Amino acid sequence: MFEVALSDKTGIIDWYSVDPEKYNNPGSSGMYMINFSHRRSGDPDKDREPIQKRCKVKASRFDIMNLPAPNLIAMDAEGSELVVLKGFGSKLKEVDAIILETSFSKNYIGGSTFSEIDKFLSQNQFSFARTSLKKSTKKPKISLQARFGFYTPNFNVLYLKNET
Repeated sequence: MFEVALSDKTGIIDWYSVDPEKYNNPGSSGMYMINFSHRRSGDPDKDREPIQKRCKVKASRFDIMNLPAPNLIAMDAEGSELVVLKGFGSKLKEVDAIILETSFSKNYIGGSTFSEIDKFLSQNQFSFARTSLKKSTKKPKISLQARFGFYTPNFNVLYLKNET
């Protein structure tokens, strides 16, 4: 066990911890603030005041941790999935499969979206294999809701290393 956040840089970074007095979801803590501004009217979280407190944590790139690359990466990194993947550097080539949570919309201010993650993984010899959206093997297309800038729920995706 390492007391470090994985990132694309090494050092001390901002971390946004959910204040349990303001919101009952401590799992939403991460590198980015939750974006409540793009929720539709009627959503109880629409334009909610920030629920996270900023603190500092130690972060590291995976590729400098002197660890072997895992066969499988499985993560729900609250919008920072792309920076975590970038921190694997050349070790990403040794990974066989990646499961992660993502979204079409910017659910975290500064966080990544499915389109950005898909492009990065495609450029790094991974192919989309499956999504939890309707349990489909077809690559999901951006929803109409997301095209207009509204919140869309998170979903899971599986990528497999391309056979060479």
